[in-house]
Amino acid sequence: MSRGGKFIWLPDQPVNHAAAFASLRSAPARRTDEGVNRWILARRRFSLDSAAIRATLNLTTDGQYLAWINGRRIGSGPVRSAPWCQRVNQHPVAGALVPGNNVIAVLIHVPGIDLAWYETMKGGWQPAFGDGALFAELRIETASSALCIVSDETWRMCQSTAWRRDTERAGWGLGFIEDFDANQLDPAWTSEAYDDAAWSTARIMRTEGDAVARARGWGPVMPFPLLQPAEIPQATESRRLPDQILWIRPVDPAPQLPLQRRL
Repeated sequence: MSRGGKFIWLPDQPVNHAAAFASLRSAPARRTDEGVNRWILARRRFSLDSAAIRATLNLTTDGQYLAWINGRRIGSGPVRSAPWCQRVNQHPVAGALVPGNNVIAVLIHVPGIDLAWYETMKGGWQPAFGDGALFAELRIETASSALCIVSDETWRMCQSTAWRRDTERAGWGLGFIEDFDANQLDPAWTSEAYDDAAWSTARIMRTEGDAVARARGWGPVMPFPLLQPAEIPQATESRRLPDQILWIRPVDPAPQLPLQRRL
């Protein structure tokens, strides 16, 4: 698929252009400096002059995401795919947009290890950038205009401390047990009114290298060269409340135990 946006990520995550070409001398390697089990928040504000007639949000990440528009959850993804042929989910979102100010909010989980539903990148661009990436294109048609909001330096991002990173895996091939402290994350962070001024400005994931690198033929490096629309339909979600409460049982706190024992 054609792309108007670029992959973006945290600006303080180091970039090493030469590392992308290390496989020319040895087997493809993986950079592990940033560690595993990271949770990243991303936001992009924009304005509309009138109501949206049609709108589609194309979205993918290096990891898994949940996405909201104006506080309304619009989907998750991406579907299972190999990094060399990354799949992009397409979310219809016209009903979540309003005339005036809007915001896209994305929560990204970066496992940093292979899981049953996620494959890490080995070699290629990963040694240059590390794990983690966000790609977004929001194409909107109104009665008077058409516009495209893309992932670029106008996004704001931060690494959340609301999730503990040192939790155990739930099992072989499964993800990490989620230990979330809601006191450390403002529930309004997905709304347009939230103040993200303290967050960092995103950086486009592209590195050119210096004159020596270019003389060696080490050209620009960018992640995920091939993007394909997801062919698997989005799973539907619905809220089901319990029919009745059978019993309520107290739990004695045991903070000295590892999380998996407390559960």
